[in-house]
Amino acid sequence: MKKVLQISFLLTIFVGCNSSYIHSSTSHYEAINEGDLYFPLKPDSVEGQENDKQITFMNKWYSENMVRLKEPVLYKHTGRDFNVFRFTKIGTWGESTSYRIEKTDSNVSIVKRTKDLSGNLIADEKKLLSKENWSALEARIQSIAFWHLNTHGERGLDGEEWILEGLDDDKYHFVIRWSPDLHGDKEFVKACNLFEDLFKK
Repeated sequence: MKKVLQISFLLTIFVGCNSSYIHSSTSHYEAINEGDLYFPLKPDSVEGQENDKQITFMNKWYSENMVRLKEPVLYKHTGRDFNVFRFTKIGTWGESTSYRIEKTDSNVSIVKRTKDLSGNLIADEKKLLSKENWSALEARIQSIAFWHLNTHGERGLDGEEWILEGLDDDKYHFVIRWSPDLHGDKEFVKACNLFEDLFKK
């Protein structure tokens, strides 16, 4: 009986700590549900591409990956008391990773999450950053005129989807580029790579 109580106690501590860790990085977001779409939906009846809108098929594919990364839906949270930039790299035949950097009144933090091809979450880490780190990120984002970039670029087969999102008070914007590291979009790549650099500091 004593051993059972000890095991129960340890499990309670483990689960409690784990859920606290996850909760601490997503507590100000709405709950995530299977089938949620992570980007504003473009009606199938509308021809062509629209900024800050995504067609159903691609939206579902991106969203399935984001759900498995246990990431929140950003575009639904405009007008809140925090700012966010998120870079997500979705591999067609490999791992997918997201870096989410948030600034609140109290601190700046970065959350890195990685899933394998089977959809299993294999990395979930959070670190605090400095306000100077946030300023460096903002400067890099502004240097590529992020808020004015077209959401959609040229597309190809396989490769990787690089998705850069920004949530700033009452505005939300996202930009998707297909394997930009292989197709010459150097400044966009530098902006995205800064997320990884800041996480490693």
